[in-house]
Amino acid sequence: MACGGAWDVDPTRLPVPTWRWYGDADTMVPASHGRWLAERIPQSTLVVRAGEGHLGVVFGHWDEILSGCGAAPRRS
Repeated sequence: MACGGAWDVDPTRLPVPTWRWYGDADTMVPASHGRWLAERIPQSTLVVRAGEGHLGVVFGHWDEILSGCGAAPRRS
């Protein structure tokens, strides 16, 4: 996303919590990308899993990821 050109969204103005999940062994979308975004998104939580690759984070930690989504405050 960050290298695809201009965005139509300013990440510094996102009004909701976000979670970024990365593996430190990911060669497709490196954890440095997540750090870059986490530095710009005000309510960002960055999770970097040691030894995980691109899909290992998702498939290996699916329950934890979904639990984090459920913990997000609901807006009405």
